Amino acid sequence: MNWLRGNRNREKNMKLISWNCNCAFRNKHHLLPPADILVIAESESPEFLQKHKAFLPYKTHLWVGKRAHKGLSIFCLLYTSPSP
Repeated sequence: MNWLRGNRNREKNMKLISWNCNCAFRNKHHLLPPADILVIAESESPEFLQKHKAFLPYKTHLWVGKRAHKGLSIFCLLYTSPSP
């Protein structure tokens, strides 16, 4: 049960943040502390962000939703999707 006591090697730990940003994530992303994975509810689609010329410093952005301004985003800082 050593794994329950925490890993002393901090380099192998991963930080995940989940947040309901209540829309306009492009204006609020700077409020978050650094993390490896972000799960953001009520965030904009990649197309919406590109249309509004929003810069987000994340390598991978997965998004699902029916409205371009309100969906579920998953951002990953460490992983880039493989090229097709």
